[in-house]
Amino acid sequence: MKNKTYIFLVKYFLLLILSLFIVYISKSVNSEIKINNYSVEFLNFPDKIIDSVILKLNIDEKLDLIIIENKTELEINDDSTLHFCSSETFNSINDTTFLKEYLNFIASQYAENQYFKFDFLKLDSLNYLSTNYSEFIFSRYKLINEIFEQKNKIAGIQISKPYFDFLKSNDNEINKTAFKIDSFVRKQLPLIFIKYSEDILKNIYKYNGLTIIEIDRLQKNIDLNEIINSEINIVKIDIERKNDLLNDLKKQIETNKIDIKIIDSKLRKILKAKLWYKSKLNILNKNDTIKLLNINKLNNYLLKKKSITLVSNSHNIIPIKKTENVKFVVYSDIGKEANEFLNIFKFYASYNFYKLNFAKLKKIENKNDVYNIVLINQKLSDTVDNENITKVFTNFPIENTIFLNFSNYQNLRYFNKNQTIIQLSGNELTDFNLALQAIFGGIKIEGKLPYNISKNFNIENFNKTEKIRLSYTIPEEAEVNSEKLSEIDNIANEGISAGAFPGCQIFVAKDGKVIYNKSFGFQTYGKQNNVKWDDVYDLASVTKISATTIAAMKMIDQGKIKLNDKLAKFFKDKNIDYTRIKPDTVINIDTFFNNSIVNWKKFLKDRDTTNISDTSFISKEIVITRLTPKINIFKVQVIDLLKHKSGIVPALPIFRYIYYRKEYFKNLKIKISNLEVPYIEYVKMIAKNIPNTIDKNELLPDSIKLIIKNGLSDLYFKYFSNKKIKDTADIQIVDNLFLRNEFFDTIWRDTKQLPVYSRKVYQYSDINMILLQMAIDSVNRMSIDKYMKKQFFKPLSLKNISYSPLKYFSKNRIIPTENDDTWRFGLLKGYVHDPSASLLGGIAGNAGLYSNAHDLGVLFQMILNGGNYGKQQYIKQKTIEKFTKRFDDTQRALGFDMPNRKAIIGNLASKNTFGHSGYTGTCVWVDPDTKLVYVFLSNRNYTDSNNWRIVNYKIRERIHDAVYKAIVK
Repeated sequence: MKNKTYIFLVKYFLLLILSLFIVYISKSVNSEIKINNYSVEFLNFPDKIIDSVILKLNIDEKLDLIIIENKTELEINDDSTLHFCSSETFNSINDTTFLKEYLNFIASQYAENQYFKFDFLKLDSLNYLSTNYSEFIFSRYKLINEIFEQKNKIAGIQISKPYFDFLKSNDNEINKTAFKIDSFVRKQLPLIFIKYSEDILKNIYKYNGLTIIEIDRLQKNIDLNEIINSEINIVKIDIERKNDLLNDLKKQIETNKIDIKIIDSKLRKILKAKLWYKSKLNILNKNDTIKLLNINKLNNYLLKKKSITLVSNSHNIIPIKKTENVKFVVYSDIGKEANEFLNIFKFYASYNFYKLNFAKLKKIENKNDVYNIVLINQKLSDTVDNENITKVFTNFPIENTIFLNFSNYQNLRYFNKNQTIIQLSGNELTDFNLALQAIFGGIKIEGKLPYNISKNFNIENFNKTEKIRLSYTIPEEAEVNSEKLSEIDNIANEGISAGAFPGCQIFVAKDGKVIYNKSFGFQTYGKQNNVKWDDVYDLASVTKISATTIAAMKMIDQGKIKLNDKLAKFFKDKNIDYTRIKPDTVINIDTFFNNSIVNWKKFLKDRDTTNISDTSFISKEIVITRLTPKINIFKVQVIDLLKHKSGIVPALPIFRYIYYRKEYFKNLKIKISNLEVPYIEYVKMIAKNIPNTIDKNELLPDSIKLIIKNGLSDLYFKYFSNKKIKDTADIQIVDNLFLRNEFFDTIWRDTKQLPVYSRKVYQYSDINMILLQMAIDSVNRMSIDKYMKKQFFKPLSLKNISYSPLKYFSKNRIIPTENDDTWRFGLLKGYVHDPSASLLGGIAGNAGLYSNAHDLGVLFQMILNGGNYGKQQYIKQKTIEKFTKRFDDTQRALGFDMPNRKAIIGNLASKNTFGHSGYTGTCVWVDPDTKLVYVFLSNRNYTDSNNWRIVNYKIRERIHDAVYKAIVK
């Protein structure tokens, strides 16, 4: 019995042992696919899968994954890339460009949770500016940790020598922080990027993440064995040296000097990272990727902007406030990247550019009206010896020189604290873009040095500046969606394809940030000259607000004009010949010469003048006007001119000067077409007076003599001359056509006699703004073109806005408006389209101003800013508020149009929006509610003013609405 019991126990024991062994074996087998809980997520990818891949690779394939070219990124497959950032220094909360690729993790979060929203601005640690060095450094790591706690991602940072110097510090407080930082980096950071140096490898050990080292092409002595036996997984090297390194490595493996197992261990991490990253990409769809790119682009921009540091600001140069009568000279050691800097420069001021040569640089003369801007993008220690560098910098006068140091923080050792120095975190295109904006106050500077560079430059040395001008940024920074904003392109191109205009310029600024500034199409339908950003357009009625209204606001500020002033206050010549006028007159169009208008019915249609002409030829109804000593133009108040409630007949009395010529040549053509007998002598007599549109070689009959004797020839020479005659015919209308001076005075005589409606009713007209401009000129004792240049255009550094464009711009920059075949007989290119402004010498209150979209945008940004721009107050804010307030009796403001039934404005614009449109296909709208400035310029009436497609297709309105639709709610 005992034996049986004993045997049973033995069997039971053996069975138990066998069971335990099976469990053990099972666990051992399963352990191959067990996923360890690594803090770096990609390391949790199963080893078994990775090992199966490694077994299929030969030595060449393995080494190609470990040794890569400097110019290439870490490829995973055809449609994805293993990203990392190679910013110059890890130790900078300002050098935050290392975070630019981190936003990729948002795509995963967005796909998994549609409610997930990454709010960059709420990461308070980014704004953390502590004077305590250890806390300051640790705050950056805290930020990184916050990001990785949300989503572990294959993205990395660069570790440089100051990082190790920081870890080795003897300071107890710093040591405590250093331990936390180093622990985080070694255990949690997925990707570490290192620049090769002779002593750097001694500090690299026990990193969980993927470690990459970059070998500069100038570094010659490389210890290959030291690299392979370190924690480095990937070596980046220039293509010329890659093959040599591969061959050397292959030989050492074949001769067993390097164990292939070491290579496989490095490869294991690389493949895990690639496969893990690829698996994460599978959850993305196309829309999420587009959204990701927009978010990533915004955050990269914001991070770089925040990284800018004003190391020292000698003589408080930054931001530059005055640009008028100042010269800017740019010196640069940078190649084509500097073009981005110069491309932005043109929006602020003019400049001269010189290539910076350290070896040949001579002493720069100190001039009060010159700013020297020096761009440095190379390591100065690699350029010339220290003594020579110091001498180079002392060649520039301290008082007016600005140094921009890109990326290389250690360059600061060669400067002194009395110089003006701006430090940029990188040397990408965005950095050059932002650098220029920082100089002129397009963006504020608030950065701080990451670590102590020298005695003069440490983390406690920093300066802050404010934003004082427009910035040039990506739409997302102004909370506008780039993808939706691109609808503007589609509408503009549709307008060109439909023949609404041959080309156009569009400018949009929101919150003081330029988010759209593009040109489309060509100057004409001949498609010979593309529209460029600085080409200038005839603004037509936009002149009313861009010159006359703004000038009026300024003069009210100065006390030179008051809104309740009557016109009589501003004119000496107020004499009116009442004997020529009936006490009561029925007015249709032009009392003085209306029977010269053959097709007058066209002008009686119910249209706003912006839809017919800048010069109002229309009257909506027959009104009774009076001209008496009690009711005349001199009794009208300034406010009524601005409100278009003056009651003055809306048209300048100029029809006789326009339409006689059309009828004269029309009759002449008829006679020429019926020629039977040639009379050479008559051809010679009138040939010089016939415009190019009529064949001068035609032979005229004797009957033409009667036509000429009957007054048509006298009429031709009565008003105009075909050449400029000093003190007789000075006012140029177009090429070879000059108004005789006596009739310039006659226009004023007839204007004084314009009848005035006895009751104040709203009637939009040009005469109101012309009379206001004349009053302004009278007070200032200078013409409005000179006044606007002096008070606004020059101080604002607006180089592309002016009256009389042929005096200031090359002809190829001036967009033609119309091929006039009515009275000027030729292409209007640089000569104002509006007839009234033309007969007034091209300088008038209703029209005559030319500009590009950008400069017009700056002008109205100043208005939106409450009259302030570049730290200069141009107009008082209270005055602007008064002028831009809606008046219920007109549905307009003072000088400005506002949303109403006839306004050419987007449906989504707020009711407080103010601006104006112009006959030539232009408009400007300013929305104070959304802080939006919108400018559209075109030459819709090229070649014929009867082209109304821009109105029919509502191009300007739709583009305006597209901007509002792109604003993120």
